[in-house]
Amino acid sequence: MTSKQTLSKEPYSLLNHITTNIKGEIFIDRPAKHFNTILNYIRNDSTIQLTLLPNTKEELLELKIEATYYHLPKLRKKIEYKEKLIKK
Repeated sequence: MTSKQTLSKEPYSLLNHITTNIKGEIFIDRPAKHFNTILNYIRNDSTIQLTLLPNTKEELLELKIEATYYHLPKLRKKIEYKEKLIKK
């Protein structure tokens, strides 16, 4: 669970769009595995330390898919940067 205020912090995200156009409770039919990371990213005004992102290529890919789905390009760029660090 989270608040409408949190979801509306990223103005161009799907989450903001949902909170603008839907009233009451909503259910998002997506995997919950990385949703806390996404919420922390939004709560912290789009700043998230690389250490808070997953450390495996598989989990980074999963998170990148979710960041793409929710229209969070800045988070996606951070994920891609961390992917490059892991490949080295």
